[in-house]
Amino acid sequence: MSMDYKDVLKRLREEREKMSWSQTQMCQRMHMSQAQYCKIEKGTQYFSYDEVNALTDLGMDVHYIFTGHRAEGCYREEFGQCSYFETVCLLEAIFSVITYYYVTEPSAFWKNLYQELRFVRLLDADQNFDNNLFFLTRRLLDYTQKEMADHLSIDVKKLRKLENDQCLPDSELLWRFYSRFRVPPSMVLKDRKGLLYEAEWFLERMENVPEKNILAVLKTCHKKN
Repeated sequence: MSMDYKDVLKRLREEREKMSWSQTQMCQRMHMSQAQYCKIEKGTQYFSYDEVNALTDLGMDVHYIFTGHRAEGCYREEFGQCSYFETVCLLEAIFSVITYYYVTEPSAFWKNLYQELRFVRLLDADQNFDNNLFFLTRRLLDYTQKEMADHLSIDVKKLRKLENDQCLPDSELLWRFYSRFRVPPSMVLKDRKGLLYEAEWFLERMENVPEKNILAVLKTCHKKN
C-alpha cells in the first residue's frame, strides 16, 4: 500500500469522526462486519465500487477523501441545488475559464488547475452511464492498452474488463486513477454532490482572479475568437 493511499484512509477516518460515528456505527451503516471495515481502514482490504457509492449516500465527502480537496462551502448556497446536468455544465464553464488563463497568462497556478480539471470534457451532462472514463481517458491520451494498464499498475486483461464494463474499480483503483490522471472518483461514480464539491473547490481557488465573473471571461473568450 502506498503512502498516498494511506492519506486516503486517514481522510476516511477523519470524515467518519466528523460524522461522530464509531467504527461500529460506520459498519452498521455500510452493512458490513466490523472486522471487514477495520481491514478497510487499515488498508488490507478495499471498498468495492458499490461501497464507495454508499459512502456518498451516507453524506460523506468522497471527493475530499480521495483527492484531499475540501470545498469550504462558500458557493453552497448559490449552487447547492444544481442538478447533475447543471453541475457538469458549471464544471465545463470553470474549465473554459481556467483554459483561457492557462493559455493567455501561463503560470504554475493555472497549469495545475488545468491538469486537475482537463478530463471534465469526458463527462456526459445527460448522465450517460455508457460513457466509460477508463476507455475515453486512454483514447484522449492516445495510450495503448498496455501503456494505460502499466500506468494503473494492473494487467491488460483487467483494463479490458474495466473498459468493457465487465468489472468495476474498487477504492484503491479509483484512487490510482485519480493519482495518475486526475480523474476523481466523483466523475467515475457520476456523483452529483462530489462534482459540486469539486466545482466549489475550483471556484474558491479562483477567488483572487481579477475577473471573478465566469460569464465575463467567457464573453472575453468569445470576442477574441
